[in-house]
This record gives sequence, C-alpha cells and structure tokens, in this order.
Amino acid sequence: MGAAAKLWQATRQCRLVLLFAILALVVLCLKPQHYVSMSRFQHYGLAFAIFGLGYILETLLSRKTLHKWARGSYLGTGMLFGSAGLLFWFCPWLDANLSVQTAETDLYRTILLVSYLTFSVGVGAVWARWIIEDSKRIEDSKRIEDSKRIEDSKRIEDNRKTKITEDS
Repeated sequence: MGAAAKLWQATRQCRLVLLFAILALVVLCLKPQHYVSMSRFQHYGLAFAIFGLGYILETLLSRKTLHKWARGSYLGTGMLFGSAGLLFWFCPWLDANLSVQTAETDLYRTILLVSYLTFSVGVGAVWARWIIEDSKRIEDSKRIEDSKRIEDSKRIEDNRKTKITEDS
C-alpha cells in the first residue's frame, strides 16, 4: 500500500473536516471584506461557521461508522465553531473598534465569553473521553491479538510434539 493510500485510509473519518478547514483558511486569507461590505468580526465569523459546518456534515454523513464519543465530540465542536461564527456574523458590534461600547454590551460580551468558555471545556471533556475510550479499545485489541498469537504458537508446538511422537 502506498503512502497516499495509507493517508487516504487514515483520514477516512475526518475528510470533510479537513476539506472545510482548508476552505475556512482560504476564506481567512482572501479577506472578503475587501470585496463585500462586512466587518472584521463578520469575516472571522464566516470562517468559523464554515469550519463548524465541516464537523457537523462529517458527523451527519459518518454517524454509523463513528464511535459515540466521536459523534459527540464532532457534533459539539461543530456547534461550538458554528454558533461562534453565526454570533460573530450577526453581532459585529462585539468588536470594540466598530461600535460605541456601553455597559450593556460589555456585560453581554462577558456573558458570551463565559458561556463559550464553559461550552468549550465541555467539548474538550468529550474529546478527552473519546481519546481514553479509543486507547482502551486499541489496547484490548492488541491484547486479544497477542493472546491469539500465543495460542497459535502453542498449538503449532503441540502439533510438532505430536508429529515427533507419531514418527518415533
């Protein structure tokens, strides 16, 4: 198997995420606010929303092959980035340089910051749980594979001993 085939196989559960991440980076590099009237936060929001959409689409299309913790982490990450993107798109006044800041907008910004921080910690916990479960699964499969090899070698050795005694 070639290197390209191995890479294709290794990325089977995150191809859409990678595609949309590249698309989001292209949007960030192109700076669409030079061509369309939008604020800097709307520009970032567009990129965040595209990145989050990649996770959500990957979850929807691969839901049968993804582990439950993988589905949760992909969906949570997609919702986190997608909602942040929509928030930046529809609330460009969050940028302190764009609008006059009042006590109400400062309070709203603080509430949003704490909410997103809490949500991101929760998503991080789901990712950590997925990593732990996946590590356990890999260790168990290696342990089963090793025990099968040991049983096979014992069986082969027993067959050799039986053959030697039959020949004698």
